Amino acid sequence: MKKVVKIILILLAIILSQSAGRRQPIGLQTDNNASTDATAIQQPSSAMLLMGRPDSPRGAHPPDWLDELLERIWLAESGGQISPPDGDSGAAVGPLQIHQGAIDDVNKYYGTEYKLEDVREIGPAREVARLYITLWMDRYKEEIAARVFNGGPRGWRKKATDEYWRDVKND
Repeated sequence: MKKVVKIILILLAIILSQSAGRRQPIGLQTDNNASTDATAIQQPSSAMLLMGRPDSPRGAHPPDWLDELLERIWLAESGGQISPPDGDSGAAVGPLQIHQGAIDDVNKYYGTEYKLEDVREIGPAREVARLYITLWMDRYKEEIAARVFNGGPRGWRKKATDEYWRDVKND
């Protein structure tokens, strides 16, 4: 679960940096190119984060950039193969190497009925990945935004912003 949260935090940092017109994700910036300009950090609106396909289950609207990201994930996970071997000792399957836990989360939240065998094909694998990423991004976007506001460009990963988030969340 910690790995999933870390991936979501990185994805949201990328969104925040792209909305500010930067090319490099906020969380990956070096101190040499970190911006202190107040206009450089813009919080994306919920609409910007969740724009996308209106036919997705339960109102899930993946952002426009997600298709490009899924292509890069496909290359990283299986080298772009259509029928790659299973990974992680058989636990990760299909072109995007999806685990049963991700499918369970998607099915529970969106009311879908995907099975592990479904994600062996690229179409269902992409849809499960879209839904999974959208689910977790939606769940953590406010925390990331508040912690960046409080702690600067890398504030989303600073322990010093934990208490600030607890205060904001309790309102």
